[in-house]
Amino acid sequence: MSLFIFDQNYRLLSNPSLTLSTSSLTTMSFNVSDHPHKRFNILSNSWVLVSPHRAKRPWLGQTSSANDSNSKKLSHDPSCYLCPGNKRVNGSQNPNYDSAFVFDNDFPAVLDEQPSNTPDDLFDLVSEKSENSLDLFKIKSVRGHCQVICYSPDHSLTFADLSKPQIIDIVKTWLSVYINLSPPIHSPPENNRINYIQIFENKGAEMGCSNPHPHGQVWALEAVSQNVSTEISSLTNYRQKNGPNSCLLCDYVKAEIDTKNRSLQLNSEFPANRIVLENDNFVALVPFWAVWPFETMVLPKSHLSDLFDMINVNSTFDISLDHSQLLLQVNNWFESFNSPSQASENNFQAVSDLADILGNLCKIYDKLFNCSFPYSMGIHQSPVLHHSDAKYCHLHFHFYPPLLRSASVKKFLVGYEMMAEAQRDLTPEQAAQRLRDLI
Repeated sequence: MSLFIFDQNYRLLSNPSLTLSTSSLTTMSFNVSDHPHKRFNILSNSWVLVSPHRAKRPWLGQTSSANDSNSKKLSHDPSCYLCPGNKRVNGSQNPNYDSAFVFDNDFPAVLDEQPSNTPDDLFDLVSEKSENSLDLFKIKSVRGHCQVICYSPDHSLTFADLSKPQIIDIVKTWLSVYINLSPPIHSPPENNRINYIQIFENKGAEMGCSNPHPHGQVWALEAVSQNVSTEISSLTNYRQKNGPNSCLLCDYVKAEIDTKNRSLQLNSEFPANRIVLENDNFVALVPFWAVWPFETMVLPKSHLSDLFDMINVNSTFDISLDHSQLLLQVNNWFESFNSPSQASENNFQAVSDLADILGNLCKIYDKLFNCSFPYSMGIHQSPVLHHSDAKYCHLHFHFYPPLLRSASVKKFLVGYEMMAEAQRDLTPEQAAQRLRDLI
C-alpha cells in the first residue's frame, strides 16, 4: 500500500492550496535570477521553463561518459536522500516506508508561492526600455507544485524489477496524486493554481536522473504545456472532423491491431507489425512516427481520458465528492482486490493489464542490450481531473529511450535533427520486431 501522509479527513497534508492567493506574496518581489519563469521563443512561438533556483540541487547522477548501469547497487544506500530512514537535503527524515512513498520535492522546478513579474523585471535583462523590447523579450512568472514518488524502499531496484503488486501500488499512487492535485470540479481555470499535472520518470544517468533510487516525479503547473496542448488540439480537430463519437487514438490503436492481424495472416518476411505487447485492455507499440530508436507508447484499447476513467468505467464513484472523500473511495476500491469476487465486479482487470504491460515492457527493454535500460517515461491524459477538454483526451504513456545499438551507443538529437526535423535509421517495424523477439 502506498505511503502518503494524510490528515483525519484523508487529505494529503502535502497538498498545496489549489486556488490562487496573493495575500502571502505582498512582501515579495520577482527576481529573474531566483524565481522560476518562462521565456518566449519568438521564432518557434513556444515557451521555455527556467528554474534558476534549482541549480543548487544535489547530484548523484551521471558525471562522466562512463556507463555503470550494471554496477552492483546496495539495497539501502546511507548516502541516498530517498532511502527509508535517511535524511533528505532539507533536513527532513524519510519514514521507514515499505511501498510507494510520496513527498514534496526539495528542489522543485516551480514554486507554490512566488510573486508575479512586471514589465520592469524584463528591463533588467535588456539594454533599453521600449515597446519593441516587449515584443522581442517576453517572460512570465510560473507557479506550481512538484512531488517525488519513490517506487520502492529498495535502492537497487528499477521499474523492471518490481513485482506486479508493486506496480499496481504505483498506479494507485499516480492516480491518488492526480486526484489530490487537481482543482475542485467546478472551479474556473483562471482561479486555479493548478491546471496541468505531468507525471513522469527519468531512469538512468543518461537521461539526467539525479538519483539512482527508483522514483518518478510530478510537476503540477498553472498552464498546460505546449506539447500536451498540441496533442489535445490534434485530438480535438480529429473529433470535430469525424464526428462526436470518434477519437484519434482509439482509431489509431484499432488500425495498429488490424495491421498486426493482417501481417500475421500474410506471414510476410518483414511484417508491418508495430505492436510489441497486447492484452485485453492495453497495447504497447512502436509508434508509426517514432523518433527514438526503440520509442514506445502504451495505450488503452477503449477510450479513457485519464487514469481515473480506468477505474470508473461503471460510474463506481461519485465525482461530485470532495477530493478527500474521493481519495478515500479510491483507496477502498484498491483495497477491495483482496477479494477476487469484488475485484471482478470493480473492473480490476484494466489495472491488472496496465501493470502487466508496463512491467513486461521494461523487462524487454533491459534484455535488449543486457543493461538497465535508460528512458524518459511520461503519462499524457486529461491535464487535470474534470478538465474542460477531458472528453477529447485519450490516456497514453510515452517511453523515450536513447540507446541505439548497444548499452554504450546512444542516439543524440544533433545537426539536422536540431536544425530541421527528426530522423531515424531503424524503421519502427524493425524496432518492434527486435523488441518482440525478446518476449
